[in-house]
Amino acid sequence: MKREKIISMALPIISILIFFAAALLMKPTTTGLAILQPEGLQEVDAAISLKTTSEEIIPLKAIVEIELDDQMASLTVESFIQKTNQPYEIASGELLAAKYQGLGFTGDFTYTLPLSEFDINRLIAPGPHTIKTRILYNRILLFERESSIFIAGEKIK
Repeated sequence: MKREKIISMALPIISILIFFAAALLMKPTTTGLAILQPEGLQEVDAAISLKTTSEEIIPLKAIVEIELDDQMASLTVESFIQKTNQPYEIASGELLAAKYQGLGFTGDFTYTLPLSEFDINRLIAPGPHTIKTRILYNRILLFERESSIFIAGEKIK
């Protein structure tokens, strides 16, 4: 139950979901970046996903942290999963990367919430922006993913 296992399982899923959310909401161009043609601030949304596997656990009190440019918001993994209203499994186990032994979420499940479920201002100005997703436990980074988006239009002064 190493950090690399969590990263290898969660990274592709979160990457794909953020890409598809950006593609649906921001009309992509051939550059590969998400582009909008706004006349001012635009509300950004993305699908934030968390995947569990039966081979490892994620501590109940681990944190899902979202950073949009210089703003941050977070939910406990427990709260994140409960907000999805999907079935979940809790079991005893260990997560060596965090030196954790105890109860945690496990099982082969994928949980997805919209960015709007996080207490973060999603109105952003034209230009380049960064969305980061992290999973932390006791300040130990278990997973991190960074995505760049570009909002086209005139910069607001």
